[in-house]
Amino acid sequence: MNDRNLYMFIGKKMCNEDVKAIYKMMDLCETNLLFIDKDCLNELSVFENRTSEIIDCYDEGNLKNKFELLSQVNNIVLIPSVATCFCVEDIMSECRETLTKIFLVTKAFYRVALSKKNVRVWYVNNIISDEIKNLYVTCALECFNKGIDSIALVLGNEFSKKKINVNIIKRTDSCNLEKIEKILSYLSQDILYMNLQSILI
Repeated sequence: MNDRNLYMFIGKKMCNEDVKAIYKMMDLCETNLLFIDKDCLNELSVFENRTSEIIDCYDEGNLKNKFELLSQVNNIVLIPSVATCFCVEDIMSECRETLTKIFLVTKAFYRVALSKKNVRVWYVNNIISDEIKNLYVTCALECFNKGIDSIALVLGNEFSKKKINVNIIKRTDSCNLEKIEKILSYLSQDILYMNLQSILI
């Protein structure tokens, strides 16, 4: 039986490549679940169907209710999105807000995941493109990525006591959800144990 994966897309705006990839992923595997940040509604309202849920990252009660679905899930994949086309002030503000959302979502599923066996948590980090020439934007994105790494590290150390794996997937482009699916499938084997590692795709 294939694993069931929960993908969480968090951020104010998603790139077209991610939107196309979600469409393709839903066609490939109907058992996957999607949690979509309500701030992406203008971009992604078309995905609100039986396999997706709109979440409010600042509503603790809403998040806890949504995470009752975790009993059906083997992999939790958090995919943050930051729009690099914003001005310097906007990009820094958006990075802070998205990191806050990642923390709140992590806090919300923490206790539920602790009580569940055979669940794995993945944080997706984007490699900063060489095409970004603005030093301040690059610095903001580097700090953002370090923030995600720190959240994953703290959670991974806590979850290791229960043998729950937490890892980071570093991707060089947005349009590769199929690669993520393959990684999740391969690492679902019981003989493989990997925790607090970074995988470059």
